[in-house]
Amino acid sequence: MRFWLLLLATAASTAACAQEPLIQRENNYSLRNESVLAIDKGLAWLREHQNAHGTWGQPTSTLQTGLALTAFLRQPIHKYDTDLKPEFLEKSLDYFREGLQRHGYLTQDPSAEAAYVIARVLTATNLSEWNGINKNIEKNIDTNLRAAFPPPPKKNQAKAATEAHQPQTSVSFEEAFRMLETLYLISLGTDSPSYHKDPSFSTMIDVLSKLQCLRTPKSTISKSTDYGGFACDPDGTRQITIAWKATDHACALSTYTGLFGLISGGLKPTDSRVTAALDWIGRHYTLQENAGMGSEGYYRSLNRMAKALSLAKIRDLSLTGGRKIDWAREETLKIMDLQNIDGSWMNRGSQEQMESDPVFVTAEMVLTLELLYYEL
Repeated sequence: MRFWLLLLATAASTAACAQEPLIQRENNYSLRNESVLAIDKGLAWLREHQNAHGTWGQPTSTLQTGLALTAFLRQPIHKYDTDLKPEFLEKSLDYFREGLQRHGYLTQDPSAEAAYVIARVLTATNLSEWNGINKNIEKNIDTNLRAAFPPPPKKNQAKAATEAHQPQTSVSFEEAFRMLETLYLISLGTDSPSYHKDPSFSTMIDVLSKLQCLRTPKSTISKSTDYGGFACDPDGTRQITIAWKATDHACALSTYTGLFGLISGGLKPTDSRVTAALDWIGRHYTLQENAGMGSEGYYRSLNRMAKALSLAKIRDLSLTGGRKIDWAREETLKIMDLQNIDGSWMNRGSQEQMESDPVFVTAEMVLTLELLYYEL
């Protein structure tokens, strides 16, 4: 697969949004305007907390810089997505340009995170001057996917080849999600994503499905409150090869992440794994916490919720008892209510490094509101 070349070819034509926008609801007109004000307030906070050389984070974080930059570029009324960008954004772009030109990648470990950040930035703007980028990036995307998820052996191959097919145990659920979203971003603008046909990707989806609580012969899972959900991964380090265990329990962050993976992997809305995940969400829906895990991972669960449900093209979410809700409206109102008076967001009830970092959480919430804007 030539993922990187495909990314460069499609970045300019797919900068607008992740998928065909829905017809926006008339009763949400006022809320859309209010959400833009909240977005701009969050962006103003990010502008105030940018480092002098154009990056974000203490110390400088490629992930935070990429997310913050993308948040500016995806402002829904295209305030910053212009040919002539403000000096502070040009500084951020220069950080990426220098890293790509000098090193061919952005971090000392050019793996899922580097590819993820680059895909986010490049699909948010037309950076045609990067067409001569070092091919190490393309190689890293290929290498990481194939090393983590080797394609199945052919029927006539020896037992040793079958054993070699086992996925790497070092790949975490969070890293797998970043690979999935990176590949999805790369495929934007194509009717039939090429990665769906790759054996390594098929292996990845199969392994991901094992983290889901599903019915098996002679099991009592169908009676479990966890049925359809994905196993909790509190710190984002759970190895993706660790299948659902009797001691596991499901949570919203993992289930929204898993649903995004299944849909981006090409599974149909009628697939039993997709319907089971949506069923769990309908039974456990809440915007007050990361259901099943409390305050930990709360803001990331809000972000994954918007990504998963918008990708699944869910307009009204079905809840237990037959009630349907305009989930995008409810989530927008909740995120706006959570915004601090200075424009930032932060999870004060979390011990997790990312969730307690206002730069990361603010960038993620701005990006979430920008996605929700098109769902209202």
